[in-house]
Amino acid sequence: MKHTSFIFFILLILGWSIATAAVENVAVINYAFVPETLTIFQGDTALWINQSPSFHTTTSGTNGIPDSIWDSGLMAPGDSFMFHFTATGDYPYFCTPHWQMGMVGLISVIATKVEETKPYDQDISVGLMGRNPTRTNTPLAYRLTRSGAVKGRIVNSSGMVVRNIVEGLFSPGEYTVIWDLKDNQGHKAAAGIYFYEIEFEKQRLTHKIILIE
Repeated sequence: MKHTSFIFFILLILGWSIATAAVENVAVINYAFVPETLTIFQGDTALWINQSPSFHTTTSGTNGIPDSIWDSGLMAPGDSFMFHFTATGDYPYFCTPHWQMGMVGLISVIATKVEETKPYDQDISVGLMGRNPTRTNTPLAYRLTRSGAVKGRIVNSSGMVVRNIVEGLFSPGEYTVIWDLKDNQGHKAAAGIYFYEIEFEKQRLTHKIILIE
């Protein structure tokens, strides 16, 4: 039991450090940015990885005209470039040598609609178990320090409920709940940013989970 509690505590530390900011990947494949449009949260970082045999850039701006927000310079095959986004908005960009071939992209930075809260002085704490970003079912562990009613759901970045995952009365202890990546209608959720949301009486904790293709 002590060993399990220690692992849970470590997961909480790792989970909250990941949840506060994310690194989102953009693959540079042949003459395209994949995905071409990437939506991230304010405070996240975009990471471009050149998986092409050619040299490319990621340069902010439109129609081949830089706007001086960022410029990777020429990236050789295997090189990467990171940029941290601190302000919301749409950020178009292009590859300097190949923009006329349609090699353009867009980073859309949105404000966090659902606040993530840390489990200080709470009767409930949560931690994500597994990979994040993920493309498979990922369990969420939560711990109660006393008995009470628990509601769990998946919400999207706009705060809308996608899937109800748990509801009932629970005793003090450690629990896990797993989202099967489907909505309440049984349809597979699209790739994007979601939140596990666990509510215990008047306390609510959330944990960001990034679903990829």
